[in-house]
Amino acid sequence: MRRWVVFLCVLWATSASAQLPEGAVVDDAFTFFDLENFDEAVNGQPIHRGWALSSSFRVFGIAPPRSSFKFVIKQGNRTLGETICEIGRFNEHRNHANGPATFFVRDCKDRNQRVDADGAITVEVHFINDATDQVTHVRTHTIQVRTTSTVRGNGEPGAALRYVDRNSEVLLSMMHLQNQEAAPYFGDRNNTRSLSGYGNYNGVTLLVNYHSYERSSTSRTRLRCSVDGRRIELPQDDVSGTETRRVAVTHTFGRGGQDERQHIYYRQVVLQLPLGFDSSIVEQTHDRWRTPSERDHRRAYLNDHPGRWECEWRDGQTVLRTFRWTVGADGKVQPHPEQAAGLSLGVNAFLVETVVPSNGIDTRLHRDSVVNQAFHGLGWRSSEGRAMAQQVPNVGDAVLPNLRAGRGAARAPAKAPRRRR
Repeated sequence: MRRWVVFLCVLWATSASAQLPEGAVVDDAFTFFDLENFDEAVNGQPIHRGWALSSSFRVFGIAPPRSSFKFVIKQGNRTLGETICEIGRFNEHRNHANGPATFFVRDCKDRNQRVDADGAITVEVHFINDATDQVTHVRTHTIQVRTTSTVRGNGEPGAALRYVDRNSEVLLSMMHLQNQEAAPYFGDRNNTRSLSGYGNYNGVTLLVNYHSYERSSTSRTRLRCSVDGRRIELPQDDVSGTETRRVAVTHTFGRGGQDERQHIYYRQVVLQLPLGFDSSIVEQTHDRWRTPSERDHRRAYLNDHPGRWECEWRDGQTVLRTFRWTVGADGKVQPHPEQAAGLSLGVNAFLVETVVPSNGIDTRLHRDSVVNQAFHGLGWRSSEGRAMAQQVPNVGDAVLPNLRAGRGAARAPAKAPRRRR
């Protein structure tokens, strides 16, 4: 906990033009951007009137009450809009904490905002310290906003839809080693309940991203693992999962019938793997960390099997994903080279190497997006990450059709920023 106190003292002294100081831990796994579309009827014709950006962002540490994150939306040198949201704070009081302290915003949005633009959009993230009113630039992300056309039931044009291209996110697989009493790294899609279910044992969760219109459940899936090429026994190999994000976009044509639709269905799911670990191999993130009194013998323990792990997430005989990571001789999971090169994650969280098959779960895959736009435009920093991205297959069409390209929405000016809680 002492490093978070150091971070607090340094953060409050940060100048307006500086990055967050050493000791601040931005959680790149939590960052997420989405759009809400708005339209209105003009002479009976639905017209797209722009979109509002929805942003989620988290930093591990302690910040003054009433501080905020500001998201500045740009295209080139032109500012399109701004949104300011007051932070939430969690685990600040060490005697009650069940994990490291964090401050964050989730789905920060101003529904009065109207941005009418597509293509490459820059999102600058700034931290506003309420104790000093100083503004600190934290991150600059780039998202790709796409446009697709729609029709009404009579075949007449409907309002255009804008959406964030999510093709780049398919390899962002994050493992978290979770204590039996710790706060989960991710909440469910509606942020209404914790991801738990390990009872009195330490567990391993894995965040995965995929595009699938048909698969809405992880039931009946299982895990098959080997270490250094040798199969290891998993007495219980079932995988359960909880959906944390879902983004659906539908292009319609003709009269919009069932056979006149194309879909993008992006899902982000946290898998609970049939694996475990001893508390001695992780950083104990809070005073209330409780070491289990016994092992769960239905699970394979990471520290019992040092070496190169390879696990297949399967549905029957179909491989949905292959995940790889390394456990050192000391029993600890070794960070992916991307983390050493600058990818920022929380304590006991790791990016894992991911292989995506062409005949698995995904209905849309686009290699160039993965190569060039990973981590919401931050990009790959290591040769291992770039090599992994080059192996992603192309499946289906990268984007939805826009049959009325060039006939977009009437422009509306972006509203002035509003402070929202």
